[in-house]
Amino acid sequence: MGQALRENGINTQGVDVIGTTKDAKLIAPETLEIRFSKSANDESFLNGLAEKVKRFTGEEPKLVDVSTDHDPGTFEIWFSKR
Repeated sequence: MGQALRENGINTQGVDVIGTTKDAKLIAPETLEIRFSKSANDESFLNGLAEKVKRFTGEEPKLVDVSTDHDPGTFEIWFSKR
């Protein structure tokens, strides 16, 4: 997915793999999500990103505003537990 995004001019920073242990600090969501800061105020970019993710995965990503946790202009794609 990172390669596909880079081919479309979207900079990808890296990939984190979330552990499945009980004491894991990060937990994968139930469904595919794109997490973002609403203060980024770039709805057209967000919609385009969601469309690219959908074409790659075949799933409609849920858009989740996490403004308190993210810098504007940062978007995270979280894959589901499945």
